[in-house]
Amino acid sequence: PGPVGSGLTVSAAASQPAESLAPYDAARIPATRISLMASPDGDVTVKSITVERQGLADDAAIDSVVLLDEENVQIGLSKTLNAVHQATLNESVVIKAGTTKMYTVAFNRAAAGSLGGQIAKFAVVAVDAGTSRVNGSFPIVGSGMTINETLAIGSLASPAVGSLDPGAARTSLEVGTVGFIASGLRWTVGSAEPVILEQIRFYQAGSAATGDIKNVKVRVKDVDYGAMVSSDGKFYTAKFVPGVEFDKGAIIDISIKVDVDGGSDRTIDFDLQKRTDIVARGKTFSFYMRPANGSATNSSTQGEGFTSSEPYYDAY
Repeated sequence: PGPVGSGLTVSAAASQPAESLAPYDAARIPATRISLMASPDGDVTVKSITVERQGLADDAAIDSVVLLDEENVQIGLSKTLNAVHQATLNESVVIKAGTTKMYTVAFNRAAAGSLGGQIAKFAVVAVDAGTSRVNGSFPIVGSGMTINETLAIGSLASPAVGSLDPGAARTSLEVGTVGFIASGLRWTVGSAEPVILEQIRFYQAGSAATGDIKNVKVRVKDVDYGAMVSSDGKFYTAKFVPGVEFDKGAIIDISIKVDVDGGSDRTIDFDLQKRTDIVARGKTFSFYMRPANGSATNSSTQGEGFTSSEPYYDAY
């Protein structure tokens, strides 16, 4: 590795998200956009970003907080607010020497309640860059978002095991298998509006390493999309550019397939950790949405299907 950068400059991005509504069960509502610039003498690893819910709003209106990169890909997992209205987004990101990256703090709404009219803001209150000096004026406060409890946006209902899911058959998987469908899942589009599917992120919970599985692809409507693997080798994200549209009442059926290149006696287990790991927005209102919860009980058993906790989808 090269030298560590001496400093990181944190500032508010010139363009902030526009003030808007925050409907119930909406996801990825952009609140605050920041700029991270590394010094020219070396790369800077940002270890965490701490955000705080501010404004005249209750924490109960907020399900969780996420960090999005410039390509609208979520960094790490969503985090819930603690007793002091803060959440620490602690997935490390590297800012290359002399470069600038933009990140967006966004939040996921809770289910419908009685908090309509409250205005929530999110502020970046701290950044941990390890040994690199952090230069910036905190807090960096974004735009106010009005909590809305009446607008019915698009939805992904009735989560179920997909038509191509192999179930327990994966337990006999052999090295050299090509195009093995490792997981399948589906939803039904609600009646409020058509939806556009943009991304999905699988978590490989098995013991197989990235070198054991190759040619990872996600299939939607008979089209295969390549999946990008995260730096820790556990998350596989597929982007469906420019988006796959599904009409009201349509079935969204998704599967992920792999070539098994090595890893004798290791396991492959592609789950969805969070409800927001499937990224879909409404065609009419353009809000992203949280899919419906599952009904399975989450225990130590494999292959439970959709649950109301984590993992959201528990494959075999």
